[in-house]
Amino acid sequence: MMKRIYPIYVVFFTFFLLLVYSCENDEKSPEIETKDEEAPLVIVQNLPEIIEVETEIKFQISDDSSIVDTELIVNGQKAATSTTNEISFIINPFDYPTGNLNIEIIAIDGSENETRVNEQIEMKRLLISVPHSNLKDNYYYDNYVMIHSLDGKLIDYQNYTSGQDIIFYGDDETTKENIIASLFTSPTEKNSNNNFAIQTFDEVPVGTILASQSELQLEDNYEYFPDRNQNANLSVISDHLASANGYGYQGYITNTTDLPLRYSSDIANDFFLMINVPTNPISANTQEDYSYLIITDLEKTSYEQSDFLTPSSFYEVEIPDEFKTHIADNYHCTIRGFRNEQDYQNGIYHNMLQIGSAGANIYSDGFYIPIIEEFEIYEKYIRAYIGNYYSVITRQKGLSYKPMPEMNLTYDNQQITTSGNYDHILLRYADYNFEDGLKALKWSYYTKPVSNLNIPFYDIEIPTEIQKKIEMQGLRVKPETTGDFGPGINASLIKLGTKRDYTKRMFQQNNHFNDREWYELQLTLTF
Repeated sequence: MMKRIYPIYVVFFTFFLLLVYSCENDEKSPEIETKDEEAPLVIVQNLPEIIEVETEIKFQISDDSSIVDTELIVNGQKAATSTTNEISFIINPFDYPTGNLNIEIIAIDGSENETRVNEQIEMKRLLISVPHSNLKDNYYYDNYVMIHSLDGKLIDYQNYTSGQDIIFYGDDETTKENIIASLFTSPTEKNSNNNFAIQTFDEVPVGTILASQSELQLEDNYEYFPDRNQNANLSVISDHLASANGYGYQGYITNTTDLPLRYSSDIANDFFLMINVPTNPISANTQEDYSYLIITDLEKTSYEQSDFLTPSSFYEVEIPDEFKTHIADNYHCTIRGFRNEQDYQNGIYHNMLQIGSAGANIYSDGFYIPIIEEFEIYEKYIRAYIGNYYSVITRQKGLSYKPMPEMNLTYDNQQITTSGNYDHILLRYADYNFEDGLKALKWSYYTKPVSNLNIPFYDIEIPTEIQKKIEMQGLRVKPETTGDFGPGINASLIKLGTKRDYTKRMFQQNNHFNDREWYELQLTLTF
């Protein structure tokens, strides 16, 4: 029998029908469900080993399920829940005992798969941390940091050891209440002066970590005083006593011609302002007496009067009416020049003029300020007595006077009363001993705005070790409580150009002056 041969298209058609039939059968076959047996994944994100201040902790949750129920348990107590892919919680160490804190995270997905993660964190109650860079060089000074409760009771104090930060911790009895922090500095035997100082700051939040000096220098309006560690010996022949004084440099005539210039290696050494001024304020008849010199090359060391320049013009300063009545008692004015706005913001100044009166009105109705073309911006510092034991102290941008903000300060029966527009209160106490050379204790006390305030110096408990250091110099640690109090006390209301919390720059030199503009109303309480 002969085999029958089918055309090739018949073979292809038959194969196609078989393929379609096979696919239809596959589509109709039942699906096999896969059970979710994969538990959620809990990811720990940068969990600290120690918590000293209020800290947020976070955990990421990863799972195929759309919803995962997560609980965060702290020391056996439910602290937080979440149905998202993240759970977080803020831990304040003052809410828990010091020592180990147990944290458990329980994550359960829709298939009842469960993951448990356990962690431990050490709890410490930080009160304050002071970087060693904020303290004075312990070659010349002993530094002590004290902390007190708000009622003045001593909590603890530490003596600074070179290169070590000062850190205070509380125990389980320590609460979240703000504290008082103080820095006491006393001169060592290597220091020629006998000036003791205490800087005290009220209402400091617990957990405060002060920025280091290098960090502060990156902030706006931080006035840093670089060490003048370089010398240039100049010879100056001039009509008056020439001087040079600015950011990071200083020099005065020591005899007829010698002017040793001390300057910092941290500043540019190609711009120093030397001024040659009369001793009296500049009047319309004495403008030609003012001359100046810009030193751009320290290789040149000899100068004569012919090297000095005359200002292009002068600006007439009128004395405000509020100062005129008592101008003979005390009026002081310093004018600074800045080469540009950046120098102004960085505090890189050059002193152009410094004048003052005491005992006589040498100003008449005003005086003149030189205009030097190298300076784009000017700044004035004014201190003026306005009567009844009040003084106005201010630093302002520009040459025209800006009126003081509205603020009021009175003192009666050992209580200070305040009102108006100001940022904080500054109280100062000073005692002096003139036997065997000048010895002094100067204590400044910063506090937040309040309507009524008692003089705080009496209430602060001073450690015996510090008290002995002061009293050995014949100085009184606290004002006398009888008579007129003896040593001098004054109170000031401070208004800053840019409002700033004083606790952020504690223990820095001239704390409230670290703003380009500020206003101070001062009242002398005792003499």
